[in-house]
Amino acid sequence: MKLSISDQLNFAELSRDYNPLHIDRVRARRYIFGEPVAHGLNVVLLAMSAYLKRVEGPQGIATLKCRFIKPIYLEKFFTFDFKNKAGLQEDVRIDVLQSSEVKIRLEFQLNPAHSTVPSINFDEDSHHWPVKPENFSLDQLGGYRGKTRCGIDPDLVLKVYGKHLVNAIGLTQISELISYSRIVGMHSPGLNSIFSELILERNSKKREPEVSFGVESIDERFNLVNVYASGPCFDAKLRAFYRPLQVQQRSTQEMKAHLRQDEFKGIRALVVGGSRGLGELAAKCLGFGGADLMVTYFKGRSDASKIVDDIKNYNPNVKMCSLDVLRISDTDLEAIKHFDPTHTFYFATPFIFDGVKGQFSEERYAKFKRYYVSAFELIVESLAKQGVQEKCFFYPSSVAIDDEPSDMREYVLAKKNGEHLCAQLETRHRNISIFKPRLPRLATDQTVSLASVKNNDPIALLEFIRHTAGKV
Repeated sequence: MKLSISDQLNFAELSRDYNPLHIDRVRARRYIFGEPVAHGLNVVLLAMSAYLKRVEGPQGIATLKCRFIKPIYLEKFFTFDFKNKAGLQEDVRIDVLQSSEVKIRLEFQLNPAHSTVPSINFDEDSHHWPVKPENFSLDQLGGYRGKTRCGIDPDLVLKVYGKHLVNAIGLTQISELISYSRIVGMHSPGLNSIFSELILERNSKKREPEVSFGVESIDERFNLVNVYASGPCFDAKLRAFYRPLQVQQRSTQEMKAHLRQDEFKGIRALVVGGSRGLGELAAKCLGFGGADLMVTYFKGRSDASKIVDDIKNYNPNVKMCSLDVLRISDTDLEAIKHFDPTHTFYFATPFIFDGVKGQFSEERYAKFKRYYVSAFELIVESLAKQGVQEKCFFYPSSVAIDDEPSDMREYVLAKKNGEHLCAQLETRHRNISIFKPRLPRLATDQTVSLASVKNNDPIALLEFIRHTAGKV
C-alpha cells in the first residue's frame, strides 16, 4: 500500500497531530527528510489492522514495541512482512518495508484476557485541541509535563483502519495509541520532533480518559528526548529525536561584511531554484551586489517573496517567477529569454539523501537525471541560441563524485552525467561558458543530519559566484 497527503490529513484529524513534518509540503521540504513523511503510528496501526484480519475474536494488546528506523515516504509503496514468533498468534513481529528496506519494526503480544478495557467518554470537541505544535528549545523540554485527553472519531477510525482493528482491540486502545503521536508531534518535543521508539505494556489500573506524560530525561549527545506516558490502558515510554533546526541563510544585510554593493552591477543574473538553500544565498549575494536579478521558485512562493523583499531593500531590480524544471513550458522559456540573462545559476534539486546503502534505484536515478541533466540542458540550449552574446552558466557539481558514498550512487551518477553534458554544451555552442565546480558539503536544509557531520559555511559559495561572474 502507499499513503497520500490526503491520508496524512485524515490521520492528522484523527490524532490531532498536525506537525508540518507530516502534512505541509512547503514547510516539510526544508526539514530533514526534504518532503512530508508518514506518521509512524499511522503505519503501525495499518500494519496491526492487516494482521488482525487473520485473528478471530476480541484481543487485547499486552505489550507493544515499535522502532521507527527510517521515514516512510508518501506516494511510494510499502509492504508488511509478518513474522510470528514460534507460530504463535499472541507473539507477533511485523516489519514494514519500503524500497526493500526495513523502515519500521513492531513487536506485540496479544492476550484475549486483556480485551476488556475501561469504558471512556470520548472528547470530540475539536475547539479544545491545539493545531500548532509547541516550539520548545531542547533546554525548555527538561522536566516538561502535561496531559492530553483520549479523543477519537469512531467513524473516521473505521474509514482509515476498517472494522478488524476496531473489533479486535477496541476504540479505547486505538485512541490511546494514537495519542502518543499527538504527544510527540505536538508537545514533547513538539515541532522539532522525530518519533524514534515506543515501548508499552498493559497497566492494571482503571484511569480517567486522559494520558499523562512528561519528559523523563534528555540525552544531549544525540538530542534524544525520553518521555513517559500513562493512560487508561497502558504505561509507555516514548523516545524522540529533537530534529535539527531549519537552516537559516544569511540575510541580505549580512552580505555587507562579504562583498561590495556594486560588485555585480552590469550583469543580468537568473537564479533557478532561488527560494532556499544555496540558491537563496546566491540570490542575496547577486542582489546585494547590484545585479539585475530574476529568482525562480517552485513550491516556495512565500519563501521566494520574502527573499525578494529582503533584496529590494538594497536593489530594486529584482523579480521572481514560478518555474517547475520538470515541466518547463514554452511560456516559461519565453519569460527566461525575455529577461535575457547574461549569467545563469542553476540550483534546482530534489531531496538527495534518501538513498539506500548498497542499492541502486533506477527510479531515483531517473529523477536526478531529469533535474541535473534534462532540465539544465533545455535552459542552456534555449539561451545559447538567443543571439551571439556570451552566456555564462554556473552548474554546481559535488565532491560526492570523488567520495562516492554507497547510499548516493544515483545522485553521483546523475552529477557525473551533468558534468559530461556541460562539456558537450560548451563544444556545441561557442558563445557559452559553464563553470562546474565540485562543491564541498555546505550547510543547507539538504545537509542537516541527526548524525554528527561537518558542514562548511555556505558563504564559501560567494567565491564560486565571483568566478562565474568574472569578478576574480
